Amino acid sequence: MTLGNDGKPAMPGIPAADVLAGLQGLSGVLMALLRREQTGLGDHIDISMHEVTLGGMLNILGPAFAENRQPVPAHERTTGGAAFYRPYETLDGRYLVLAGQEPKFIHNLLGAFSRPDLAELCLRGPGPHQQPVMDFLSAEFRRKPLTEWNAYLATLDVCYGGCGGIWFDATELDRVDARAATTLHSIWTLPVSSVKLNEPRRCPRCPEQVLDRKWFSERKQVEIDQCPVCRGIWLDAGEFTRIYDEMKGARLTTPIWAAAMELIEQYSEAGGNRPNV
Repeated sequence: MTLGNDGKPAMPGIPAADVLAGLQGLSGVLMALLRREQTGLGDHIDISMHEVTLGGMLNILGPAFAENRQPVPAHERTTGGAAFYRPYETLDGRYLVLAGQEPKFIHNLLGAFSRPDLAELCLRGPGPHQQPVMDFLSAEFRRKPLTEWNAYLATLDVCYGGCGGIWFDATELDRVDARAATTLHSIWTLPVSSVKLNEPRRCPRCPEQVLDRKWFSERKQVEIDQCPVCRGIWLDAGEFTRIYDEMKGARLTTPIWAAAMELIEQYSEAGGNRPNV
């Protein structure tokens, strides 16, 4: 299933069988220790590298189990058959990766490129019929170097891991749950790459509407980008954590995600002892 553009087997960058077997082995040891603690009985652990690798292939086993056919790597969802799940070369010989096939990402990017007519091909699922979309995106991304695409894609609501920022529709930030807050806090401690923050950004929801750069609160410590029409908010990499720190220091109204972060901080400072809830 791991083939290069020439159709020949390619050397994977990650030793998947080794890594998966190690993780399964760790899980087995932990479960055995728990069983010993609860029952006083030991356990036997037997890990098969082949079986754990098969378990890690769930995203590509569908054709074999559901359609009784051999998967064709170039036509499947995560191995080359989807225009919005593949790398693209840029003008400077570097690469960017699109990694989200949800309809909103497809409509947002193709709409920004003035080719909304191609969305229907993507929405039909993976397969050779998506080749016109791949050809178009390949030609489009070769027009600019990667740094320019980083700055441009940061203004769109697409699944692209370049700048580390994210778009929140109106009220979405207030409704972030504790689990999501923990993830956002951990991955947004530092920016992943530089983006030109002084360039105007356009709202992904309101065509041609430029976002307003404003302070998050009266303390004037964190700047955010907000659409004056739909009230959506764009946060750059690191700004979620800085907002949490500002709210904590200013004793502002605390949503559930900020309260959860406070408990996590208490847990860390206590050396792993569970905080009082």
